[in-house]
Amino acid sequence: MLSITQETDTDAVKQFWQQYEGTWPVALDDELAASRRYDVTSIPTLVVLSADGTEQLRHVGLASERRLRDAAQEALEHSEA
Repeated sequence: MLSITQETDTDAVKQFWQQYEGTWPVALDDELAASRRYDVTSIPTLVVLSADGTEQLRHVGLASERRLRDAAQEALEHSEA
């Protein structure tokens, strides 16, 4: 799991992550390379990839915990196949 932000203020990202108790890594995409690579045109956008890089899910907007869990499980199953 990796969150990617287009935010350029590193301190603001750190403060936000601490405030909301983020526990996974966050990458800064200040040059928008990842955003272009994964065709992100709205925020938030959730892209779930299997181990081979196949897109398993694309969700624009907020996603529920269950949606995230189900998408991760589908990606794992695809990766094991």
